[in-house]
Amino acid sequence: MERRALLDLGDHRGDLPDTAWKMDASGGGYGVVGESFHRDTIAAIVGGSQPEAIKFVTWAALIREPDNPYDPNAVGIYISGEVVGHLPKRDAAAFAPILDRVAATGRTAYARADIFGGWDRGPDDRGDYSVTLYMGPPEAQEARLERGG
Repeated sequence: MERRALLDLGDHRGDLPDTAWKMDASGGGYGVVGESFHRDTIAAIVGGSQPEAIKFVTWAALIREPDNPYDPNAVGIYISGEVVGHLPKRDAAAFAPILDRVAATGRTAYARADIFGGWDRGPDDRGDYSVTLYMGPPEAQEARLERGG
């Protein structure tokens, strides 16, 4: 199997909105699920398909979706105002109360998000995108809230 280089598209985080609550980033990466359902949206965010796998760094908003028919604790992951996936159920259940507390203050939680993959070398060689969030565990977010952060 031929190994190809990763095309680093750079850091596109920029400034967060005034209502942003930047999550503690002391933890490792949290995977996102459902990206394959949002392939075209993610491709538009990163500037279109590339023949190589990409890495694209940006901010993602974590938005509670209590009316989600599949999970009352659902947490949508939004980049550039568009949904790109969700936290897995177990992570959503752990983060939902924190996100509810953040939302009660009129703010939206944001975490660094890295988008990987997404190559398109033709109909028989396409790679799905994956999104990884970099944020501390729920306990770190709780501690930050308690400190007034």
